[in-house]
Amino acid sequence: MPLNVHPECKARLLQTLTTAIAQLYVENGKFISRSDALPALELPEKVLPGKGELRSQLSLYIDNDRPLTEFILDTLSEELSHLPFDDVARQRLTELDGYNESALVAQRLLNALIDLPRQYTLSFKLPTELSTMLGDQSVVVISPRLRLVRVTDEIISQYPPSKSETSQVGALSGLLGGLNGWLSAVHWQMDGIYLQVDAQGFIGPYGGSQPHLEAIRALRAFSGLGLALGLFEVSSDYLPQSPPSDILLHRQDAGGEFVAVRTISLDDGISRTIKRLRLSGFIDLLGDPKRRSQFVTSTFFLIQAALSGGKKADLIFLASQWFFDGHSHGSDQLLKFVQTMIVLEILLGDKASSDQTGLNVLLRNRCAYLIGTSQEDRAEVLEWFRKIYDVRSEIVHTGKHALSTSELELFARLRWICRRVIRKEIELLRADQGKG
Repeated sequence: MPLNVHPECKARLLQTLTTAIAQLYVENGKFISRSDALPALELPEKVLPGKGELRSQLSLYIDNDRPLTEFILDTLSEELSHLPFDDVARQRLTELDGYNESALVAQRLLNALIDLPRQYTLSFKLPTELSTMLGDQSVVVISPRLRLVRVTDEIISQYPPSKSETSQVGALSGLLGGLNGWLSAVHWQMDGIYLQVDAQGFIGPYGGSQPHLEAIRALRAFSGLGLALGLFEVSSDYLPQSPPSDILLHRQDAGGEFVAVRTISLDDGISRTIKRLRLSGFIDLLGDPKRRSQFVTSTFFLIQAALSGGKKADLIFLASQWFFDGHSHGSDQLLKFVQTMIVLEILLGDKASSDQTGLNVLLRNRCAYLIGTSQEDRAEVLEWFRKIYDVRSEIVHTGKHALSTSELELFARLRWICRRVIRKEIELLRADQGKG
């Protein structure tokens, strides 16, 4: 359903946007000058209401701070990327063919904004080694908007790759234009395994909008849950330097069919961590294929509960992202220790109680009574947690430089505690869902 923009607001937007379009400059026929664009778009940006339904929708679909600015600049950048490189270093946008009438350009852009949201599917490539967890299935639904897919002819039919003609036409339009088209083309790896995330709103050529960022959060949460529940582990094998993984972006057209848009590079740290994911060695120890399949299936049930639980699962969703970050490639051990500690602060902490009892005491007690199965077990958790929290405090408050051997052992214990807490929270969530 299109955005509901009041007629007076729409008229004012068109007026101010027409003026702004006339003030935009383009470099080499392809690149919008942001130094000119940002001040030019300030006035139309201020026309938008600062609160209410429209503001909430724009924040959800694009960005909270400057949604109109980001939409206009990203849309124009996407359009100009298909034009040939121009020797003219700098010229007004209105000097380009098709952009001569600023009022017509403003109306077209405003109509496109009001027509939001658009429907997208983002596909994240996972390591081929993980494909065995799908068994004979080609699709495993994780949540209403997440699924694991094996690339088959059916997937390619539903989400087609870029047409070869696109890159050929781009190459004829100029060397840089052709190279850009080739680099951003959508191509599948046959029989590869991908995590697909459905999103709605607006995603520009460089990403960064809320739907794009939320899809990456879903990737981190899924991977973090896999690590926490013993489905995945992070390989220590050396990986040669390679470009970041590409996110394959498809958009639904007016007829309901998905078309390839482009690829967007995934953050290098996230990319290299994803590339190191492997099925847990524990699964190999199960031996019997049937037992292995049962373990994978039961783990999927837990992940599905965590990612399909709505508002009640929000904290698990957030904590799982931090657990993934605590395994991130390239980050130092101190940062990963703190990131992992935040998992417990998200799941077990709350400001009101911590102000009264202290965060350390609150987390320690809640953790012990959540995962401890006996008095002796709880006492052991309490003691481990005290030592772990001491290390956390040293890192945060004293500028600690490195973890000692014994502190690395505590880090391993912290991860173990986090895994138990996450599992317990999901089990409680499933029990609560069963009551509903």
